[in-house]
Amino acid sequence: MVTVQKIISYAQTDLNDLSGDRIHEAEYIDLLNDISAIVAQETEVWIGRYKTIPNTISTVWGIGINYAVGEIIFYQNNYYYCIIAHTSSSIMNPTDITRWTIIPIWDATTNYIQGQIIRSDILVIFYRALINNTGKALNDSIIWEQVLSNNTIVRVVIPYTDTFGNVIAPYKFLNIHRGNSNIGYFAVKEFSIQAIIKQQSTPTGFDINDITLYDSAATTFINSNLLMPAIDNSITLHFSTAFEVGEELIVDFIQGRPFLLNNWVQNPTISVPDFLDEVLKYGLKWKVFERCFNKGDDTLIKRVEMAYNNYNKELSRAISYSKNFKDKKSSLLIQPLKYLREY
Repeated sequence: MVTVQKIISYAQTDLNDLSGDRIHEAEYIDLLNDISAIVAQETEVWIGRYKTIPNTISTVWGIGINYAVGEIIFYQNNYYYCIIAHTSSSIMNPTDITRWTIIPIWDATTNYIQGQIIRSDILVIFYRALINNTGKALNDSIIWEQVLSNNTIVRVVIPYTDTFGNVIAPYKFLNIHRGNSNIGYFAVKEFSIQAIIKQQSTPTGFDINDITLYDSAATTFINSNLLMPAIDNSITLHFSTAFEVGEELIVDFIQGRPFLLNNWVQNPTISVPDFLDEVLKYGLKWKVFERCFNKGDDTLIKRVEMAYNNYNKELSRAISYSKNFKDKKSSLLIQPLKYLREY
């Protein structure tokens, strides 16, 4: 997985310009945008990005709100689980142990009793103890079950077209990521709905065809007019784990018009599509070396030629890859089709 930051870093390292004294970072981005425009025209494959925040429901406790049993809220740096339905007030706040129970972070040395709610120590995912235990691993489905709050979101419906009229369809997906700046961004892998449902009951992953299915897994399907006429060909992504409040879903897809690398610059920790990383890397080096050569650094002439030759070689590969994609009209799959079959 190669990010925009990594591509720029490669060029800066080769130019011995990590401090940005020879070329300003904004110039690197401009040069990379120039290369991306050329690559888009040559491959006739343009890339768009759809971004949404599936869970915008505030989990922060408030006064005058009707809370149902099972709701999970955040209050004074702790999470609480509602045990009795009520309308909150300044008196009936989460410190009221008759209405709320605090959710501790799991650790390996604590004695847990049956029915106790805890949360994982990495992501904000909640579990209920099925039997008494002392720090048993959360991936043991005999010991723990995942707790889904009333504001749990595991299915995300995205439009069939974006705001520019570009069709977003599963067979056009390049990359899917989820996350945010706090927890990081994770590439989503595609599995069948049966695998996703099994993952929800086995939270830390299991193997399918030698590939481990972890939290960042999903399945996709088009909501056909025949089956769901109200949705009008939108696309549903069904995820194995729920979205945290404020967590982003980002989908890169093939579109019908040119793109700018700003899509990736805005989320520098997200990788560019795999089939473009080498051509963009060598293209940027070529442009960077050429710019410095034109400013009088004659020592770079051979490096300009080498980077240009590598760029053209990788561009030919990218063109071949995109032609194969268009000819077959098959997905640039997140995983090969065989991984959609677990039986």
